[in-house]
Formats: sequence, C-alpha cells, structure tokens
Amino acid sequence: MDVKALAAQTWFGYGRWDAPYWFIGKEPGGGDDPEQYASWLRLGGGDLIDCRDHDLDCPATRKPGMWHGGERLPLQSTWRPLIAMVLRYEGAPAYDEDAVRRYQDERWGRSDGDTAVLELSAIAARSVSHEEALRLLHLPERIATFRCHLEETPPQFVVFYGGGTDPVNGVPYIDHWRAIAEHDLAVGEPVLVGDTVFVAERHPTAHGTTNAHWFELGRRVRAMVDSRPGERMPNRNLSPDELRDVFAPLLTEVRSRLVELARDDAAFHWALRRKLAKELTYDERSKPMQRRALKARKRKAQDGLCKECRSPLPERGAVLDRHEAMKGYTDENTRLICRGCDTKIQVSRGYP
Repeated sequence: MDVKALAAQTWFGYGRWDAPYWFIGKEPGGGDDPEQYASWLRLGGGDLIDCRDHDLDCPATRKPGMWHGGERLPLQSTWRPLIAMVLRYEGAPAYDEDAVRRYQDERWGRSDGDTAVLELSAIAARSVSHEEALRLLHLPERIATFRCHLEETPPQFVVFYGGGTDPVNGVPYIDHWRAIAEHDLAVGEPVLVGDTVFVAERHPTAHGTTNAHWFELGRRVRAMVDSRPGERMPNRNLSPDELRDVFAPLLTEVRSRLVELARDDAAFHWALRRKLAKELTYDERSKPMQRRALKARKRKAQDGLCKECRSPLPERGAVLDRHEAMKGYTDENTRLICRGCDTKIQVSRGYP
C-alpha cells in the first residue's frame, strides 16, 4: 500500500468536521517524511485525526510530543496567531501566551474539540513553491469534500491562510479559497455567506504579520457572527417618546392601583408588588420548573456537551443561552453552555 498516495487523497487534517471554527491552509508544515503518513495510518487513517495524538505518536523530523504534553511547551509558529484569534473570538480581553499554550495542548485540532485544522493538500513539500507530484493531484475532489461538509454542518467561521501561486496548477491560492467558499474573497476582508463568516488571510508567519492583527481579526469576526440576520438581534428598547407617553403613565397607573388594592396594609402592599414583579419576570424568563425541564431536554439533545466548546457540561451551573432574548426560553431559541463559555460570550458582547 502506498500510504502517502492514500493520504494525498483522503487525509484532510485534524479535528472534526462539525467543529464551529475552521482553519484551512495550503499544506502541512515540515518535511515530507514517510513517518508522518505512517503515523496517520496508525491512528486510523481517517479524513481527520486528533492533532495531539498525531504529535505524540509521530517522530517525523523531530521527537514525538514537541507541541503537546510538556510543562512548558514551545508555541508552534503557525498555530500561535490562529489560536490567539480563537481566544479573542471567545471573549479574551488581551493576548495571553499561557492561554495560547493551554489551547494548543488541550483543544487545538482535537477530535472532540472546537477547531477543524484543515489542509488543501495533505502532502508536505520542501517549500511552498515546490511542485510535488502528489501535492494537489486530487484538488477537485478535495474542494468538493470541503463544500459538502460546509453545507452539512456550517461552522461559525472559516479562515483560509496563505497566498501566492499554486505551483502545480499555476493559479493563485485565493482562487481555491473562493472555490471552497463559493463566494468572492479579498485578503483581509471577512464576508458573511449564509451563517458562516469566511476570510482569506496571509500566512500567520508571513513577514509583517503580528499577533495583534490576528487578535483583532477575532474581534471583527465575532462581531459579524453576532450580527447575523435573525440571530443575536438587539433587544427592543423604548424610545424617549414611548418612555414619556406610554411607559410613564402605565407605571403611574400600576403603582396607584397597588396602593388602592392594599388599602393601607403595608405588608399586603409589599407582597402584592413582589408577586406582580415575579409574575412579570416569569412572562419573560418562564418559571424555574419550565427552565429546568428545558435544560434537561437540551442536555440530552446535546449529548451532555457544551454547545459552544463541546466539553462535558457540569452537573450543576450550566447556562441556557438564548439566541434572541425577545423570543424567550424555548427549545428552538436556546442552547445549553458551560459557565466559562457564558462568561466569555457576555464579555464579547460588551457586558461586564
């Protein structure tokens, strides 16, 4: 069996196809070492494998476990800016090298993680301009596979990275990125296509690129995702005229009616007002028993995993996150997430 030829056709990278974050590069870094493909086969030879498992298993051109499993791991130069983007997208207020290191070790390209780390070609070349025989032999089929998975499980965003000209076919790489997105793309300009934000970028290690650039890109993409039509719509607020002409008279009328019904009984007045406030809250948030039942249904539907980061949900403290606050707590308008993801999301939306 020619393992390299098989990988050229069927291996696409690391992670899972239904991950919310996709990164697509031109080809794997490093040398074209046979052990890279042998390790892929040992790990199952699937279209996607676990990045950490591959690093710990594969001795190609270096010792196994170079990027995973150690106490003070070196940061992989291509992954570092991409991970920084993810962390900002998830709400990190500032670049944190230790947070990047933890993500690289624990979450990057994992089979149960939230990133799909993909390659247009599975075959490494000595340089980006090297015309390797197997490098893009199956290009049309691979582009069709990307499209198929994009249609089946659209991610929140797709980042294409790497420019220049494809040395095998003699066309700019951005033409391949446009073919996958099925939309026109300009370098550095995110665009919303359906439910997914696509952006083509220079390679993270290209001269002049910075962590700050990628960190800012995470913020920009987050803003675009949150502004998708029909999702995360801004809550309706009363206008100054409505506050004056509608709400103020209504509030005065309700307060007067409470006083009238209480008949100088301060305790009854307090209890009546408290009950009214509670019932109005239930009108918006549903009753606790209804929310508990909804949480149980969402937990079962999500296989016990946080909908945002795909980690196991805690037994207590999981959060019902509404897509649109005004539509209430319904099965269609909610997802169940862990407390950590809820905090990151609230920060990303500008809440303290």
